[in-house]
Amino acid sequence: MNLRFAAAGLLICLPVFAAPPLQTVELRTTDRMDLAPGGALRLANSSGEVAIEAWDQPAVEISLTRTTFRHNNPKEQELAKQSLGRIHLTLKKNDGGELEALTTIPSRQRLFGLLPGFHDFHLYYRIRAPRDAKLIVDHNIGTVTVSGIGGDIEARVRAGDIVAQLPGAEHYSFDTKVRVGDVYSDFEGKNGSSYVIGQRFVAAPQPPSHRIVLRVGVGGISIQRL
Repeated sequence: MNLRFAAAGLLICLPVFAAPPLQTVELRTTDRMDLAPGGALRLANSSGEVAIEAWDQPAVEISLTRTTFRHNNPKEQELAKQSLGRIHLTLKKNDGGELEALTTIPSRQRLFGLLPGFHDFHLYYRIRAPRDAKLIVDHNIGTVTVSGIGGDIEARVRAGDIVAQLPGAEHYSFDTKVRVGDVYSDFEGKNGSSYVIGQRFVAAPQPPSHRIVLRVGVGGISIQRL
């Protein structure tokens, strides 16, 4: 017994060596394409954080930053950069005439096989689009923020949040739902329950208005007047 206690005491007294800290590995690309007045931008298969802001250029610019963490040795850093490089964003006109930004992620880079949105890396999209652009967003997991866009907006987030910061001088019709979570709005409209544990906000003002259709599975929606 004494030998066991002595061995245990020796182990306790041994210095504890912490694992070396992980280092950030980052890869950023920027794509740009012209968009006609009132044209539509479709963002498909995105995950992470999306920030869409209005600007006065007749084009869409998308900067995608891919970030992960690895041990600080040349081999792991290089392998991480190669892995991030397999995440592609393609910006092109689709058959419907929309400007489509499609994110392609190899299935082996997902933490749970084929489930979208679960990754060992983070994606951040900074998107600048014309103020009168129409937006269609299909987002997996994370936050989508839209600021200053005055056109129609259709956005869906499976898990996360949508923040819509809308020009206050425009008129909007709202059709928004959260399955599990809450909806907040600076605009007048009708709140109600949705799916028992969710919430809905709708409004259909006159004169004719821009359509705002928002859907969140688990999370929240915040509609703010700029």
